[in-house]
Amino acid sequence: MSQTATELEKSMRRVEIRKLWRRGNYDISIPEILSLSIKFMTHAMESHDYRFLNTALKLNDRLREEYPKENKLKEIEELEHHCLETLQKRLGIV
Repeated sequence: MSQTATELEKSMRRVEIRKLWRRGNYDISIPEILSLSIKFMTHAMESHDYRFLNTALKLNDRLREEYPKENKLKEIEELEHHCLETLQKRLGIV
């Protein structure tokens, strides 16, 4: 596992163990949530490790709940849509 993948794994575990995706958990900043979500979605598609996509989707839900008018949400939602569409094709669902 490369150093980047190892760091992403540690970040994902931190998010999941501390439940940083839950509304009202202020141990993580919005810019950090945005950054991690993008990194997790990108890594999930490159590595086919969909645990990262699952964590990103949880973070995205929190972003939509707490910050529905953030401009950055459009980028997140477009990437999320692309990831889910790609996953469906890979699994032969569509």
